[in-house]
Amino acid sequence: MNLAQTAGRLLRSPEDRGAIVIMDSRIRGRILEKLPRDWREDLQPYSDPKRIVEAIRSFMGWS
Repeated sequence: MNLAQTAGRLLRSPEDRGAIVIMDSRIRGRILEKLPRDWREDLQPYSDPKRIVEAIRSFMGWS
């Protein structure tokens, strides 16, 4: 199963939200090329784990 298929399981309706966190920078380029274009437009690179958590909380509407 590829990443887009796996992520698609998060999103069953237009109201659903999900976050994908790729921690391995060695595979980032290969994975990015395979993601749908509209997903790539919203990507945010982070290296600080605290910022990752903050970004996910903000995106999901969790405070």
